[in-house]
Amino acid sequence: MPFATRLVATFTLVICGLTVSSAVAATTIPFVACPGNEGGVAQSVYQGPGSSGPPTSVKVDLAPASASLVADYEGPYGPGLIAPRGWHCYYFVAADGNFGIYAAPTEADLQSMINFDNSGTSSPAITFDEWGSDEATILGDYLYSKSAHETPEKAAAEDIASGRINKADVVPQYPSDVISFESPDMLKFITPAFSDGLGTWIRWQFHKSDLPIYGLLHVDSGGDPGAELYKIRLPGNLSRLRAVLLDNFRENFQNTAGP
Repeated sequence: MPFATRLVATFTLVICGLTVSSAVAATTIPFVACPGNEGGVAQSVYQGPGSSGPPTSVKVDLAPASASLVADYEGPYGPGLIAPRGWHCYYFVAADGNFGIYAAPTEADLQSMINFDNSGTSSPAITFDEWGSDEATILGDYLYSKSAHETPEKAAAEDIASGRINKADVVPQYPSDVISFESPDMLKFITPAFSDGLGTWIRWQFHKSDLPIYGLLHVDSGGDPGAELYKIRLPGNLSRLRAVLLDNFRENFQNTAGP
């Protein structure tokens, strides 16, 4: 049975409320242009839309108390990242069109993730990755396994048998993760401190540490399959921003996503 059909047939909706204690209002935060890499070619700092150079600030819908702590980190493609002020950022576009943008407190933390050599970081960071059909199949099977309460291996059996994916590509069970569904095609996950999970699945990004990883996984199994994975690990003194950033990213994604 195709992934989309299986998911709708077995899905039970669970609403995860994210509470923001302060009133949300349109406010201005700094804009940070990110350097990057496109198809293996290093790119200088993103110059922003048009010919006038990058803006110095952008308007967002955030509570003023939260807005005072964050900035908007942008590359030329896909969504940017709202992340703590003073962080470093980098975007990349792979030859196959896959896209990612990362932000971390230090340049060293950032470099440990963008080397793509499994070095990864145990420090705070925020990442967003957008993939095409291969990863959408892998992550779609994982999403379905959580909805259907099956093991990932069982959920992926049809795709493994057809040769669409390899057994080694299947996302592990990750029993420590706390999973809840935002919609039939989007789940929220928490990878607890000192644990491996979906938060540490991409080995060149996050390693387990004394801080939890929160994230959102969205899989579009329609005519142009794709998958998006957003992950956030904040230092303890900024943990109050976690729900705000997750909520902001989810709302912006749902407002901009289209067929």
